[in-house]
Amino acid sequence: MNRKQLTLLVVVGLLLGGLALYFNQNRQAEFSARDAGVGEKLLGEFPANDVAQITIKARDAEVNLSKTTDQPWVVKERSNYPAAFGEISELVRKLWELKPVQSQKVGVSQWSRLELAAPDAKDAGTNTAVLVDLKGKDGKTIRSVLLGKKQMRDSGGQFGGFPVGRWVALPDNKETVFVVSETFSDVEPKPESWLNKDFFKVEKLKTVSLASTNAAQSWSLVRTNESGDWSLTDKKDTEDLDKGKLSSFNWAFSSPSFNDVYSKDADAVKTAFAHPTTIALETFEGFRYELQVGTQPDAESFFLTVAASADLPKERAAAADEKAEDKEKNEKAWKEAQDKLKEKLKKEQALGGWVFKVSKWTVDSVLKDRSALMAEKKADASAPNGTPAEIVPPPLPPTGGLEPVSPLAPPN
Repeated sequence: MNRKQLTLLVVVGLLLGGLALYFNQNRQAEFSARDAGVGEKLLGEFPANDVAQITIKARDAEVNLSKTTDQPWVVKERSNYPAAFGEISELVRKLWELKPVQSQKVGVSQWSRLELAAPDAKDAGTNTAVLVDLKGKDGKTIRSVLLGKKQMRDSGGQFGGFPVGRWVALPDNKETVFVVSETFSDVEPKPESWLNKDFFKVEKLKTVSLASTNAAQSWSLVRTNESGDWSLTDKKDTEDLDKGKLSSFNWAFSSPSFNDVYSKDADAVKTAFAHPTTIALETFEGFRYELQVGTQPDAESFFLTVAASADLPKERAAAADEKAEDKEKNEKAWKEAQDKLKEKLKKEQALGGWVFKVSKWTVDSVLKDRSALMAEKKADASAPNGTPAEIVPPPLPPTGGLEPVSPLAPPN
């Protein structure tokens, strides 16, 4: 192939590519200009994999989700804390597959009746939509949709109806609104709703201790095995633990969760740890956790920080009677288990730079005074208030001026 032929092929390729781009843009423009029919994709064949930013906006709230080089997705309003990748992927998938089940000619001036007015629309009051704006890396909109009033179905019971669909509209189509079968109930402009809620998890707990702001109420418990009884490390002679009150420690922080998160320099938490309560935990696998429990932002929550560390063995301790044919299998199983523990440690150590808002029940099972762990002392049943009864001699009979009668004297 000579130079002239090569040049001709390149020119033809560029022309074909340009024509393909031109027709594709025209097809997208045509789709935007006309109504989507039932069974057609409402947003067209947009490149879902190119979505790198998502803005979810209402009249008085907004959340921005974006991809970064360090995390698949982050929540901008929470100092780029990791976002829930699964929920975001599911939202993009639903929008890519979204098809109308009904369409209706309704001018934009009437959209507020269906709660479809744009979030920044004037005089729309509370009848505004939730705008979902899908953007590329450059911040330019790929596709967007307005989520309006939910379609309800009467259940015939005392609890009213339930949602079966939703009115939606496209910002670039001002004459038509649509009904879709998706309700998008979880699509809200709340940063806390889009956080990755993976948290630390305490397994095979060995020791647990609490350092209270009142030193007299601090305590430390230990057990020798996973099913063993708890005992105080500094038990006093006058103290008697109530085993029933300690049973909750068996599962302490085995599945904790959080409701919201803040950076440590956020205004909301600047004074939250002036006088913290410290909870220390150690597991039989060598994991250690130090939890700082701060103030309560509300009656049902606490601020909490997590610091995780671990002493993991570098070599497997083989059993004395291990057979040669079992060694390779045991080594492989041990390595797989250690790799999981290392991955767990990495994820939990990443929590150290944040302050979490946790529900009250998350810490209630451990946030106890020392006195609350003790068995109640039984009161002495022989007297009220637990004091020995005083022995009182019976009263003497009145003499009435009569001479006492000797018991040995015969009757008159």
